[in-house]
Amino acid sequence: MLSVLIPTYNYDSRQLITEIQSLCALSGCEYEILVIDDGSNTQYANLLQTIQLPQTKIILQHNNCGRAKIRNILAQQAKGDWLLFIDCDAEIASADFINNYLSGFEDGKVVIGGTTYKNTPPDSRHLLRWKYGISREGNQAYRKNFTTFNFAIQKSIFQQIEFDESLT
Repeated sequence: MLSVLIPTYNYDSRQLITEIQSLCALSGCEYEILVIDDGSNTQYANLLQTIQLPQTKIILQHNNCGRAKIRNILAQQAKGDWLLFIDCDAEIASADFINNYLSGFEDGKVVIGGTTYKNTPPDSRHLLRWKYGISREGNQAYRKNFTTFNFAIQKSIFQQIEFDESLT
């Protein structure tokens, strides 16, 4: 079983969740999608409450516990043998997103997804992040580094290492 884990904070992640649910259903795999909102403003929490999709569970936390702890909580609640972590601000670049992950599952291995950026600059609120991403994450040399943006790992392995919760 695949557990797709999406931590979210002050972001409208409804489109991502809907796309992931659709791709999981099309893949034919057994899956669940767990989304935990980590103490967002009421406006974002209310948006999440409108989601009613099969195999999708939305959990709202009242207090923010941080990047590491929220991911550990998601993993603890997951039922699947494989955990697919996806940041809430991700966009799906391929209809094969889930199938590509599934085809890479092999005991003892971590499957790392890529990061791509559009050539057109976003609005000014996201411009700095886009510029950083293009210069750093879009660089081939950077791809040797691990990022938690989207990756899959066996639950049994993750439970041995987990994220360091002192990193908030």
